[in-house]
Amino acid sequence: MEGLYSSADRLMVDFNTISGINCSTVDLSVPNSTGTFYTTGFCSACSRLQKDTLRNLKCENINIYSCLQSERWGGKYECLCPAGLAFINTTISKGDDEKLGISAGPFIMTELSEVNEDLKGMFGDKMDVELLVEAKKLPVIECSKVSTYADVLFMLSSYMVERNSIEMRILEQLAQNESEQFYQIADIKNSKAENYNYPIESEKMLQNYIAQGDKTASQKVLNEILGHIFFCSGGNFNVIKARTTELIVLLSRAAIAGGADVIEVFGMNYDYLNDIHNCRTLDELNKWLSNVLIRFTSAVFDVRTMKHSDIIMKIIDYVRHNYMRKITLNDISNHVNFSVSYISRIFKDEMGSNMMQYINKVRVDNAKLLLLNNEIPLIEVAYLCGFEDQTYFNKVFKKNTNISPGKFRDKRGQI
Repeated sequence: MEGLYSSADRLMVDFNTISGINCSTVDLSVPNSTGTFYTTGFCSACSRLQKDTLRNLKCENINIYSCLQSERWGGKYECLCPAGLAFINTTISKGDDEKLGISAGPFIMTELSEVNEDLKGMFGDKMDVELLVEAKKLPVIECSKVSTYADVLFMLSSYMVERNSIEMRILEQLAQNESEQFYQIADIKNSKAENYNYPIESEKMLQNYIAQGDKTASQKVLNEILGHIFFCSGGNFNVIKARTTELIVLLSRAAIAGGADVIEVFGMNYDYLNDIHNCRTLDELNKWLSNVLIRFTSAVFDVRTMKHSDIIMKIIDYVRHNYMRKITLNDISNHVNFSVSYISRIFKDEMGSNMMQYINKVRVDNAKLLLLNNEIPLIEVAYLCGFEDQTYFNKVFKKNTNISPGKFRDKRGQI
């Protein structure tokens, strides 16, 4: 629960800064949790007075109950305590076994005079002056703002849960990266060292995957390249950082080719080329470079921000999985269940090119990778990428790259 309590502490500090309302937590992972948790001097004074005069706690378990109710009511639940003061409740969890309730309050939603009347009605002539003094210290929140603060608390709790998940995924990814790089180095050592060549083709693959915004494939190829860099450096960390700096330039160019904003990429480049000097170990460098890769692939033109993102993403996904065979607009229309005229119009409006132009771009991008392999004949490359004849392949390839497939191969993609 340590990590969950740490997240809850950050959440409560942030919410208090925004709203001025104190928060507290309770462990909800314990079956049949009982008790009352106090957030202010008012709650402590009220609890003491209840025990002295009423011989019990009218508010016992009310916040625990309200936190659990928040799960049933969209992640947030507002309630009043027996003294008429308000609370906002939510939960954060990690898996099925760790769950914390978070209660923000108490705060006043009415005039202080009305609160005083409620307290007098509850305690009668046993009213304690200390309780009235503590009530004056509580924040007063307009009724119209309570729902907004409830939304803010819920959004913060959701963010903290996702942040925990992201941090765990980063740790898992780093472990996977190190494992892949270890085996890559082992493979290099087991091969004949005198015949060793740096895998320039892998850099081309990495550029292509970044341009497509494919984070998973990009990371896999990056791990391969890093394995080679770590092996070739002989353990010299300065050499590794120098080669990594070269990779940053390669990553940025690929992101721009994929549609990323040039100014944004140049700004990231400037920051990254300064940040790399702060890395002192391979672990730091590895983690930092993985984050850089995510930023560059995320900067690539993202269809999820588009008005018709669902349809566009379905079209893109269909093309990427079927580019190697003949695709007609009717095929795409049937796949997304909209008319050809409709999808043609929205695709053109959102993407800036028609669907056939996009299909050919995907085919050309994949042809670039195949052309790096001299063992595959040009006519076979055309066929594998969905072109029906080599003449049309040559025409489309040159239109997209300003160079013929043959010259692209001769130059090893250096265009």
